[in-house]
Amino acid sequence: MKISLTGVAGGGKTVFLTSLLWHLMEIESGQLFPVREGGVRFRERPVRGRDCAPFPLDRHRDALARRGIWPEKTVDCHRYSCEIDLEGSGTLLDRLKRGLALSRRRLDFFDFPGERIADGAIASFDDYGRWSDHMLDHFCSHSDYAEAVAPYFSLLRELERGDGGPEPLGRVALTYRETLARLIHGYRPLIAPSIFLLDERGRRAPKVPVEELARTRLCGLDGAPFAPLPAQIRASLAGADLMAVRYGAYRTERVLPLFREIGTSEVLIVLVDIPSILAGGVGRYNDTRQIVLDLFDVLRPDSSLGARIRRLLTLGRGRLKKVAFVASKADLVDPDDIASGRLESLLRQMTARIRAMLPEVRFGWFAASAVRSTRRGAPGCLVGRPAYGNPEGLEKEFDVPSLPETWPDDWPAGAYPFQALSPDVARNLQNPPPHLGLDRIVHFLFQ
Repeated sequence: MKISLTGVAGGGKTVFLTSLLWHLMEIESGQLFPVREGGVRFRERPVRGRDCAPFPLDRHRDALARRGIWPEKTVDCHRYSCEIDLEGSGTLLDRLKRGLALSRRRLDFFDFPGERIADGAIASFDDYGRWSDHMLDHFCSHSDYAEAVAPYFSLLRELERGDGGPEPLGRVALTYRETLARLIHGYRPLIAPSIFLLDERGRRAPKVPVEELARTRLCGLDGAPFAPLPAQIRASLAGADLMAVRYGAYRTERVLPLFREIGTSEVLIVLVDIPSILAGGVGRYNDTRQIVLDLFDVLRPDSSLGARIRRLLTLGRGRLKKVAFVASKADLVDPDDIASGRLESLLRQMTARIRAMLPEVRFGWFAASAVRSTRRGAPGCLVGRPAYGNPEGLEKEFDVPSLPETWPDDWPAGAYPFQALSPDVARNLQNPPPHLGLDRIVHFLFQ
């Protein structure tokens, strides 16, 4: 069973996969489900394919258990393969076994940087003009972008009047890179092409002035930048067709291989960091939702890439059967908001449109924390070790905001102040970290 993990950068994919594999490796600990001693066997298997490095599980476990820090974020594609023999007993395990034709199950995990999900629209649109219209419409439809995109739209108006000056394509490329730099400074996740934010060597854009970012980062393949242009300029500007050529080259070389991997998975796990979205304001919500919608637009059977994926299926590749939406970092949320279903409800509201895109796929929604680092405190409070302003690493009680029942019409950044925490993990590697809700996700995967 091939399982791909995705989600916007910072959603906790590395921690999620590390904890999940750790629990599977030490499955007899009973933290996922009750098992008979010797009844479940875990075996690591050689990774299939040489296009990605093996997932560095040991390094990430060491970061959590021995150094007490969160693992470094994913900056490249990784694979991990294992095999599980389900031969034990226990209520949940027995249900799992009845749902399997065989007790032995091979799991092939595929992990990739969250920044790349912003290329979903590029994967979906094989036509540069349609991608341009899609991006420009998104910028125009959300006032949060107004300040960041104003210089770029001003240049486009000049070009429409025929006042582009010398080397107009160069001005377009530079001004669009400046726009992307401002979006990065504003913590906006929709950075496309994603290579501007995370380059081909996995180096994230540094915290430097806009002008320096625009001068030093790529916006397409090396020496071939592209940017979205409206239809009038695409038709009238000399050399505008070069943008389409560059777009196609980037799409073919950088984007399609990754999204084919996703599209040929049997299971897709999508992590959504609702505390970060609420903390970031309505603009963060709109961007994150659009990125996730773009991803699933790629996977629709009638999309250009979906048609290609169907052709791959005839050659024996997998077919997407399940999607697990996971509200990650649930340990940052008031336990009452989890018990009442409010956190899961926000996740369902955000992703409601997606079920209709893939009617043959089974969907599941979960609230989970791969590493649980809090416990209940006084009403409206949690207890944990704050990551900042706490050099001694002491446990402290802190207020936690209540979740809204539905996504608000509008809210500013900072209206929902969630606490960043350090991990709370035993130094003994035989003891996987405490978790919240991983067992339900494993049950969903194996059913």
